Amino acid sequence: AKAARRRVERGKRALLHAALREEERQQARRTRPRGLFLEFGVASGASINYIAARAPHGSTVHGFDSFEGLPERWRGQEGDTAAAGANEAAREAGFFDRGGELPEVAANVRLHRGWFDASLPAFLAREMAVGEVALPLHVSFLHIDCDLYSSTQTVLRCLACAIGVGTVVVFDEWCGYVGWEEHEARAWREFCDEHGVRFQWIEPPSAAAAAAAAAGGGGGGGAGGG
Repeated sequence: AKAARRRVERGKRALLHAALREEERQQARRTRPRGLFLEFGVASGASINYIAARAPHGSTVHGFDSFEGLPERWRGQEGDTAAAGANEAAREAGFFDRGGELPEVAANVRLHRGWFDASLPAFLAREMAVGEVALPLHVSFLHIDCDLYSSTQTVLRCLACAIGVGTVVVFDEWCGYVGWEEHEARAWREFCDEHGVRFQWIEPPSAAAAAAAAAGGGGGGGAGGG
């Protein structure tokens, strides 16, 4: 189980690398300033530090997490726990709880502690007020590691006006476990249907993660591939 999990993690890192390269290609096609780099579901900080080390020079990567674990029960990936053969009960509400303690992160990472429905709107309001990001707000790179449908839905709804042409989205737990169709994948399908977002896969969905480049609709508008 541990060996299988390591293979999955290597695949996810490779996918993050490919997605970051795609963000560079998307940005090269556009004249507006680079948008936001966001991660939802920071946990130990491993993935956000990976992104931060490879993000464009001068970019800040914003990470959102309650650091109090899952807000509700989730089946999860086999091998997610240290104990082989751990059952579903290991992923009850509160699993991944760090007791509110923040992980060590790179200098170009900013962490925002709290539940997404409170921390994300507050962050967006500050960004619009300060004007550090060209209005309307645009997300260049979005790493979704929310696991749950409800959490992913909250993030996508809050960012509806900022996801559009050129946005690169990476889903960490897209598939590969019982009930995956009802979580990150479902939230993304519903979001695309509701907001007319068309997208192209950067790479075909893997055993666990998937990445998509939003090509049209949403906050960016315009035509795109699908």
